[in-house]
Amino acid sequence: MPNKRPSTLFAGSVRASRDGHTYHDTWAARVSLQLLHPQTTLAALAMEGFGPRDQASQSAHEIADLVLYHGASLTKDATHIHVVQLKYSLARATTPAPFSYVSPTLTKFSEIYREDLKNRAKRHFEFVCNRPVRTSVLEALEALRAGTPATTKTVKATIAKISAVTKLQAADLTDFARRLVITPTAGSIAAVAHDVRHTIASWSDPSTAGVRHRFLGLLQLLHDKAGGKGAHDNLIRRVDVLTAFEIEDEDDLFPTPAAFPAVHGPLERPVIAEIEAAIASSADPILLHAPAGGGKTVIMQMLAERLAKRHVVLLFDGFAGGRWRDPADSRHLARRAITHLANTLACDHGLCDILIPTQSDDDHFIRAFRLRLQDAVRALRAKDADARIVILLDAIDHAGMAARAATNERSFAHLLLHSLATTPIIGVVIVVSCRPERRDDARGSLTCHEIAVSPLTKTETRALAAKAGLTDEGTIALLHVRSAGNPRMLDALIRETKQTPKTRRPKPAAAVADLDSLLTNTLETAIAEAAKRGSGTEARTFLTALALLPPPVPAAELA
Repeated sequence: MPNKRPSTLFAGSVRASRDGHTYHDTWAARVSLQLLHPQTTLAALAMEGFGPRDQASQSAHEIADLVLYHGASLTKDATHIHVVQLKYSLARATTPAPFSYVSPTLTKFSEIYREDLKNRAKRHFEFVCNRPVRTSVLEALEALRAGTPATTKTVKATIAKISAVTKLQAADLTDFARRLVITPTAGSIAAVAHDVRHTIASWSDPSTAGVRHRFLGLLQLLHDKAGGKGAHDNLIRRVDVLTAFEIEDEDDLFPTPAAFPAVHGPLERPVIAEIEAAIASSADPILLHAPAGGGKTVIMQMLAERLAKRHVVLLFDGFAGGRWRDPADSRHLARRAITHLANTLACDHGLCDILIPTQSDDDHFIRAFRLRLQDAVRALRAKDADARIVILLDAIDHAGMAARAATNERSFAHLLLHSLATTPIIGVVIVVSCRPERRDDARGSLTCHEIAVSPLTKTETRALAAKAGLTDEGTIALLHVRSAGNPRMLDALIRETKQTPKTRRPKPAAAVADLDSLLTNTLETAIAEAAKRGSGTEARTFLTALALLPPPVPAAELA
């Protein structure tokens, strides 16, 4: 009967080799997720050696299973470099590893340590294995780091062995030990893979199929970078991980950017203090309402600036310069608006995990956002027990209008308001703004703490006119009457007044200004100015053509 033992040993060695490669890729998958952490310093991860532009010896490339570049993806520009070697043993997973198991790695690490004096201060080393490591090895390294004598003969002998294999002594040996970490019992392939899948699930669609798809996409990226496809570029960057998750651009993490107009020298208004008092005392969501041009957006911007001095503020632009009408924008949808809010909380403030955009249903995004809000409040209140997260949703009636005009779509604002009103999160406050006639579009059927924005007083009109250099009391009285206390109307009238010679200005008895007329006058003035500069009929023709383009925007919306 033929002896089958050699083939059995060969098969076992092949399986062990495959397990080793799988462990490398799975561990690298866990590390690569750090590239998506909101406030990470990790710039790139190199597979199987240093990056292609780094000058490193052959032995350095051979020992480095992973190289983590922090700050930049090139050693000379990086703040620090983390060189990792991984070992995996299935047969001896529970047997403590002796010094001989670690010593080849220490030899190679010390060569890297010695060869590049210029960048030595940046280099750090880690040996990762799934086996436990003998206590004498760990104690010897700890004694070297602390600069204390060995506690036993075995530890003393191990220190001597470390010095021999690294060819380092005295201060250099101590410095090397301080830069070295041994991570024993680092988990099985299955345990590390479970950890990676759990993280992916918490960041995205928790469905089994979705998590598996992203996990396999990430493993394929790592496999490619470690193999022939990575021969000329073995670096993995943030954008590579996003691509593996089928995210085309980093901007997809922030799909609803704001387009607030610039505000110069805003006027402090009493309603801001009223809103602050409501934030401190009201258990209900707060709804701020005012007519078109009533100053809601400026108030929300000022409120955000003031509250941000102590609290975390998430300011959302529901109008976005009219982009809310664009079907490609769809900022009324939870999968876009909630993704933006959650990632602002994660990336700008570092208080929670990111949220990867998916095609999941609305309820998934509301649940995911609530979990992040809860995590963020805990982190925030660990430093300040009274700090809050304040969500400001400006012009949010447009989200309701867009959802109503679509088929089978819901406004994210309705969902978020109802969720926080039904099950409040202590430390989270939400404030929304809209026009009075569109309150149902903004809040749905929910009861809110409502605050109306009053028209400008004559004193406030005087203050705004003075900022523009208009101080004549007759002119101020006329501006106040014609604007009816509407900030946007007042701004248009101030600009009109400054451009109009005094002899042609309206008399004090002039009626309240008509917004359409003001817009028409503004356009006619611009066309006349263009004609003076030689445009002929082109300006009027262009505006006529522009008016015919979809979507038609009513004058009231332009206002």
